[in-house]
Amino acid sequence: MNSEPWFLYVADLNRAASSKEECEQTIEIMMGDLDKKSMSMFYKNSEIQDVTTYSGISEIIPNSHIDDKMFDPCGYSMNGLKGKYYSTIHITPEHTFSYVSFETNLPVESYDAMIRKVLEIFNPGRFIVSVFADSDSLCGESNRSYSCIIPGYTRGIASTCEFLGRRSVTCSHFYRN
Repeated sequence: MNSEPWFLYVADLNRAASSKEECEQTIEIMMGDLDKKSMSMFYKNSEIQDVTTYSGISEIIPNSHIDDKMFDPCGYSMNGLKGKYYSTIHITPEHTFSYVSFETNLPVESYDAMIRKVLEIFNPGRFIVSVFADSDSLCGESNRSYSCIIPGYTRGIASTCEFLGRRSVTCSHFYRN
């Protein structure tokens, strides 16, 4: 009861295998216990003019069209598009309940480099990675889409669920060493 909850709701009544044209894959990274220094730029009183570029967010998925918003007194949100693929980030920087979420449906063979870049920017004390993938997507099965070894972190819990016909989801909880 005291562990981090993660709920999954699936409403996919299509049990047929997906075609290459309709394959999907999505990664979500939900982070907590964030570094104060990393979060300091997401306060309105920060002297940084372009936090999206300064923080490195614009380099997670280079050449994306990004619509970003700083909130008063703090917080940040962005939505990005690269062709037909989206990315989104939401940040609550207050130290007592800091939280960052990142999500994209950009298809890649491996999410390892993207995960490393996100962790480098936000420096979380703990995070959850979840990948939803069709078996014929670029990354293949969700449990093969990223490494279970992330330097500086220990994987606590990992689980994979397969849904009849076509999709799987893998969720892993990581904690700083």
